[in-house]
Amino acid sequence: MPLAATKAALDAAAAQCAVMDHETMRNLVLDGGRAEYADRLDHIQSLTHLEHYTSSEVAAQIIRNREFWFTNVAFMNDHSEITGGLKLIHDVLAHISDPFRSVPGLWDDLPKYLVGIAGQIVADTFALSLSGHDRASSDGRLVMWRSYGADGKGACLVLKRQPIVDDRDIDFPISWIPMTCETESDFRTRVRNALAAIDVRIHAQLQRIMMIPRETIHYHLAHGLVQLALGYKHIEFAYEREVRLIHHRKWTTPIPPHMSYDAQVIRGVLRPIFKVKFVGYPDNGLPDSDMANVLERVIVGPSDTGVMQKQAFEFLLENQGIQAPVSICPIPYRGGL
Repeated sequence: MPLAATKAALDAAAAQCAVMDHETMRNLVLDGGRAEYADRLDHIQSLTHLEHYTSSEVAAQIIRNREFWFTNVAFMNDHSEITGGLKLIHDVLAHISDPFRSVPGLWDDLPKYLVGIAGQIVADTFALSLSGHDRASSDGRLVMWRSYGADGKGACLVLKRQPIVDDRDIDFPISWIPMTCETESDFRTRVRNALAAIDVRIHAQLQRIMMIPRETIHYHLAHGLVQLALGYKHIEFAYEREVRLIHHRKWTTPIPPHMSYDAQVIRGVLRPIFKVKFVGYPDNGLPDSDMANVLERVIVGPSDTGVMQKQAFEFLLENQGIQAPVSICPIPYRGGL
């Protein structure tokens, strides 16, 4: 075999090994995290519908374009949600005890690596925040209108969960995080238990793991820890019932058509966004994720122009060929809510 061909074959084999290394660590971290978050996974899967509170302007844009924008998590309403979670995770890592010794030095080196890579992982992560919807409530929730009602210009899009948050493991570049609203002490315990579950899985595959470059192991452990931070909120935010959809720019399957990266000026700041068309993705196991099937109904928030907004949404839905009822929240409007 010519030297050039031999080198190409070796390069291809090395690339394949690298892919296998990443897949091994990715699955190991996911399995360990799921073991600790089983209660939250069960909760999400019990929901039949989700809701998205936003301004009427943005709601109309979503319907017209059949498109949601995932914002970079660095631009979330409260960036301290991430930094606070990461601080608690560093506290846990600083006190890991002897049982966490599946790979010598692995956990000792992780905090320093996490500090260096966390910012880049955050920069490559995009999120869409939704809430669990109580079908018994046809008016939306006052506490959410107060937070996201856009001062009398708000709307709530009620969405079917199944077509967009699937119960199965499917090859799709969007996943979801089971949010936990709990005390700092409870979150530390949850993180430690998740790390212990991951450590057990590392030990069970120790010979295989020892062949993986330490950089790859650390990257996936750090990535998993950042996801834990993204899924943590203070217990006082439990009323939001949040479900967070996540896309990772570098830690994911290739994006299909109708998804793209872009930049938009939002509130005066140019931001990176991830656009997701709700047009159905049969090749990825989500054939029913088109807007006409996903959108259950629209609720116009407390407003002194509710009747006219309702009519406007009805016109828009009809023009888009989407059959979804529109209702007006009867909660009395108070300027600023």
